[in-house]
Amino acid sequence: MKRLWVLICSSFLMAPSVSNSAQVDVQVSASLMQSLSINNVINMNFGGLEYDTNDPGGAISLGNDGAVAVGSTGYESVSSGTPGSFSVSSTVGEILIISCNSTGALTNSTDPTKLLTLFSINYAVNGTTSLCTGVGSSFSAVGSDSISIGGILQVPAGTIASEGMYSTQNTGGVPISFSVTYQ
Repeated sequence: MKRLWVLICSSFLMAPSVSNSAQVDVQVSASLMQSLSINNVINMNFGGLEYDTNDPGGAISLGNDGAVAVGSTGYESVSSGTPGSFSVSSTVGEILIISCNSTGALTNSTDPTKLLTLFSINYAVNGTTSLCTGVGSSFSAVGSDSISIGGILQVPAGTIASEGMYSTQNTGGVPISFSVTYQ
């Protein structure tokens, strides 16, 4: 009887097992777009600004169209200004986000402790002007977008002003940083 039981048990262990299977197709897509590139960078320049000791100082504006307005600073603009600008090449219709810091600092080429503050940085793209706040603004790309940049330079009273070349490229200077990203 023992042999029969072993034979019966062995038969069950050798029986084929039942399996179940299913198949699924996963669809795949990819969106190809032109890489984003920034080119034609032109640095912002307030031009030559002349002062005398009686000038009160204050805010001098450089529009993103290149217009220099000295306001009531007493300073005189003796050469034309140049707005900053750059071009963005991207895929037409893509949403681009531009963000930039809201201030900068220009230092004297021979004395980095002499500082001029740059604020109210703004830029224009496709006819719309935005203020740099550190938070991005979005726009629809046209393929090659030109961004022009302006801002306000705080100049000291003539009694404490120091002659020289002031730039964000000098030691201690703080440039305006722009970031452009696809959304």
